[in-house]
Amino acid sequence: MSKPYLHKLKDLEKEGEGEKEKDPNSSLPSFLRPKAKPPGSPTHAGPAPTLAAGAATAHKFEEDEDVNRVYESGEAIPDLQIWVMANPNQDKRPTWRKMFDDGLVQWEEDFKDSERFEEHFGVKMPWSFLESSIADVHASHEGLLHEQRINYFDKVTPSKIVAESYGVLCRWHPVASSVDNVKWAKFAREMKLFPAKNSSQVDLAFAKTVAGKKERKLDLKGFIQCCTDIALLRFPHMKDTPSAACTHLLMENVVLLPQVNKLAWKEAKRLAIIGEARRICAEVRIASFHRRNVCRVFFLRKKFACVRTQVQLRRMVCRKNLNKVMDLNESNRRFRIRHASAVKCQKMARGFQRRKAFLKHLQDLIDEEREKIEKYRKRLNDKRKKKKAATVYKVIKVIQGLYVLIELIRKDNRRQSADYGLHARVYLPSTQEIFHFTIEEDMLREYLEQAMEIEGLSVQEMMEPASLVHLSERFMIRVTNERPIVLFSRRNTTERGLLINKGTEKVSGELFVMFVYKSPDDLVFRAYDPKTCGQLRCLLTLKQLREWLLEENHRRIRAEEKEYKLKLAEAQKIKQAASWGEEVDQLELQKAKEFLTQHRLKEEEKERKKKAQEAGADEAHEALAIVKQEEEDNDVEEELTKDMVEEEKAKEDEERALNLAAEATQNEQLSVIEADEPFLMKLENQEACIEWLLTKLRLSRNKRTKRTRLVLQYEEDVDAKDEAACKLQGIWRQKKARVKMRHKARQQYEKMWDKDNYCYYYMNLRTGVADYKKPLILGSEDLDDPVDGWRMITNETDGSVYYQNPATGQTAYISEDVAVRKIQRLVRKFQASDIPTPTITEVVKALRFQRVAEENYAKDPSKLANIVNFALVNHCLLEDFSQARECYNAAMKKSSTNPVLIRAYAIFTLAACDAPSAKVFKKACEYFKAASLSDPELEKWEVAQNSFFHWAVVSNPKNATSLLNYALLHQCVLKDYDLAEKFYMRALAIAPTDTRIIENFERLEMQRLPGGAYVGRGPSNIVLKRSEVCEEKPEWGEWQRMYDRKAAQKSFKHFWYNKLGRFTQFVEPKWNEVWQQREERSEITYENEADGWVTFWDGQLGVEFYYNRLTRDYQAAEVYDEVAVAGALEYGGGGGEYGGDSEYGGEYYEEGGEDTGNYPAIEN
Repeated sequence: MSKPYLHKLKDLEKEGEGEKEKDPNSSLPSFLRPKAKPPGSPTHAGPAPTLAAGAATAHKFEEDEDVNRVYESGEAIPDLQIWVMANPNQDKRPTWRKMFDDGLVQWEEDFKDSERFEEHFGVKMPWSFLESSIADVHASHEGLLHEQRINYFDKVTPSKIVAESYGVLCRWHPVASSVDNVKWAKFAREMKLFPAKNSSQVDLAFAKTVAGKKERKLDLKGFIQCCTDIALLRFPHMKDTPSAACTHLLMENVVLLPQVNKLAWKEAKRLAIIGEARRICAEVRIASFHRRNVCRVFFLRKKFACVRTQVQLRRMVCRKNLNKVMDLNESNRRFRIRHASAVKCQKMARGFQRRKAFLKHLQDLIDEEREKIEKYRKRLNDKRKKKKAATVYKVIKVIQGLYVLIELIRKDNRRQSADYGLHARVYLPSTQEIFHFTIEEDMLREYLEQAMEIEGLSVQEMMEPASLVHLSERFMIRVTNERPIVLFSRRNTTERGLLINKGTEKVSGELFVMFVYKSPDDLVFRAYDPKTCGQLRCLLTLKQLREWLLEENHRRIRAEEKEYKLKLAEAQKIKQAASWGEEVDQLELQKAKEFLTQHRLKEEEKERKKKAQEAGADEAHEALAIVKQEEEDNDVEEELTKDMVEEEKAKEDEERALNLAAEATQNEQLSVIEADEPFLMKLENQEACIEWLLTKLRLSRNKRTKRTRLVLQYEEDVDAKDEAACKLQGIWRQKKARVKMRHKARQQYEKMWDKDNYCYYYMNLRTGVADYKKPLILGSEDLDDPVDGWRMITNETDGSVYYQNPATGQTAYISEDVAVRKIQRLVRKFQASDIPTPTITEVVKALRFQRVAEENYAKDPSKLANIVNFALVNHCLLEDFSQARECYNAAMKKSSTNPVLIRAYAIFTLAACDAPSAKVFKKACEYFKAASLSDPELEKWEVAQNSFFHWAVVSNPKNATSLLNYALLHQCVLKDYDLAEKFYMRALAIAPTDTRIIENFERLEMQRLPGGAYVGRGPSNIVLKRSEVCEEKPEWGEWQRMYDRKAAQKSFKHFWYNKLGRFTQFVEPKWNEVWQQREERSEITYENEADGWVTFWDGQLGVEFYYNRLTRDYQAAEVYDEVAVAGALEYGGGGGEYGGDSEYGGEYYEEGGEDTGNYPAIEN
């Protein structure tokens, strides 16, 4: 190739190469730049859209910019670009650009398998990676982070285009190494190098170039020369720059040749890769620098931490060594103190030991003396015990009015002694004398057998106190020279006192000779039996006699009062009957009137005496007052002159009054004593008293000993009372013993449930024996039912632990706490299922909103987005309703059409319960409707819902206000009324008195009724739970008619409930559809072809129903039950139309009137 040709190519290359435009995003790291995908990649949806001439890119919004901002009239909109429709004749874009914009230039991965790479800043970057980074982006090229081949197409060197074009012409048929005039003309014509009317210029250019050559063919240099000549002719204004004109021609026409065009785009891609490589390598190097800096900072921090740690460790070591020295010094100081203390303690211990030895010596002396005293006392005590052991009977008695102490002591107390004679020692306190008597064994036996009327007494029987008491009756007192002397009668038993009565008396049907003796303090009745020559004796003290007579008198008085009250009641009854007109005996009526008259006179006399006593006391007080007043009116002079006389007279009067008072008191006491003394106790009534007592004598026979005693009636009554008391005590002891044994049985036995046999069994906890029969000791009672609780049981064989519930008979291998925790976990999971768990992105976004909202509002309080975000934070998270209200009002003044704002503001007004409630609710519904028109898919509302309302419930699920806001969100925005009802119930459980929650919940319940804003299929679940079934028929299948007693409106107190589908509705079901559904889900169990009846089994309801294929009638009763058939036909109507015009079809009637389904609107 000649030098001029090379020179010209270099000029074209220099002119074609220009300074590359600097990418504004080239300095950014790779992780901040958008990465475009090539068209062949899976994420590419197809060719990019074509941009029209003069088109500009769409307006870009920042992340924090409000996309819903409304611009006022005349307000400037920055960076707004508009699409322009231009005439194709006015489109000045080059053809290759139009082809690219129209999507006719396909992307190809030319360097996918290339091993070439670019190296800048010490970083190698392969072309295959760079090629994927510069994929075509059919959009605005402003702000793109990566290089584009479209930007380098016009920078492709013309020499390459010319060389490729020349090669293409040479390869045309016929293939040659040069270009002849035919190929040139064809090339110029197809590439439209020159207008067709001036095609001669193309031939002239060819002729001019090949002039003077042997062959009329163009080489590469001639081809360039021809193209330059054509360019100068076509673009005369570029005659001064032939190379530029040639380049313009190549880029305008020649480059459209497919092979050339492909080469040009590949070259443009190569240039873009080279430009992209430098920027990406710079990014990698900057990132490495950044990582190096980060690592360096981390290293320096760690190094600083290590240095500080070493400093602290050295400080700790020094401090530890210092502490050791200080501890050593302290230990030395303590040792010196302890040594001095030990010396003092030893000195004190030696003194203490000496004192202790001295005190011990004194104590030994005291103990020795005490031991001597104890021995002496022991001797006396043994002597006293011997004496006490020898004493077989000891009693204090009153003999002839004097107290005596009688002690009977054995003469010989030795066990082996056979002498049971007694020594009697009688002490008389009045004279402080002791009298001694000796009674031999034979005399003792004779005395006791005679007194007890029993022959052959044993020694043990004689030594019993009950036998020796008869021996004490033989002691008597004689007074000699005014000195009482105790004597022992060795004759028959004598009685003290005087014999006051003697005669025969019948006692309990037997005849006895009765002797009555009276002493100053008692009466003795001695009965002689002529048949057996035996004697019976009974003693009654005067004190006992007096108490007995008083008791008998009181008993008589009570009987008389009772009899008098009965007579009074009978008389009043007879008089009352006569006043009512009943037939009454006139004699009895007359007696009753007389008795009532006497009773009235007695009551009046008692009242008169009572008033007289009160009047006498009043007169005495008045007389005393008058005397005092007269004394005060006396002249002072008379008082002075008569002072001495009056004093003497007063003394005499006082003495006389005292004597009279003493006499009156004595007389009164005597009168009281005589009045209280029983009638038979008086001296003049002694004979009557003896006769009365003789009538009260009884014979008492002991069933066990067969002995007969003479007793008085009061003793018999006392014995009867004692016997009854003993029986009651025995019964009580039996009851206590039974209770005690049953208590022990309750402790020993346990009642458990056998879940296999469905009965209780009893487990003996001590023996481990189980029995289905109740323990007999329990009687009619039973053990308490086992406690419904779990207990831990250890298996004795293998030591394993399991848990048992005795109330249910269940066993488990997990404890109750573990089961409870599992149930609680499931319950919390079920409760949390209503509140979706937020993702990490939602949590981060919510926290960022909460943190940044207040800062943004403080920076720019006029921006709508800042106001709305700050209002939502105060409304949902901070619960500051006053601040939220101010923000909402300010935001509504700026824009009342923003869907996010009006939805949030409507929820806020409902949650705040602003007045008037009806008007506020109506306005809120209008806001929700307007928001749904502008944002039907809730795309703009999603951020507010997740970041504020949802996050408030997630972060604080037990806050009543957050639950209220979330319930209003589901109620008004999401239209999930059942879920809203659940959140209302949770809020009411936390704050049952919150009027805001109550008002919104009541509004939801009212608006769910027909005619309301939230009308649905039927009432809520709360209404269903509190309702009761008022009507249910077999023909209705799964449908039930419910009755709500607490319905707000009478027209809605009845509704229908489907127990299979578990849903409600106010409108009566369509019975034909119900029967068809039942037929579809049922099975045929019987079919009668003769009459057309088919029997179906409804497995879900567990019942049969019938269908007639001939008449197409359904019924729930038996086919051959005529009454049921007639009722079914009447119920179902004719022609198989069940429920057409029947009682339960179409319209139905309520107690309050006709219900046609046209429900009135509900007033708020």
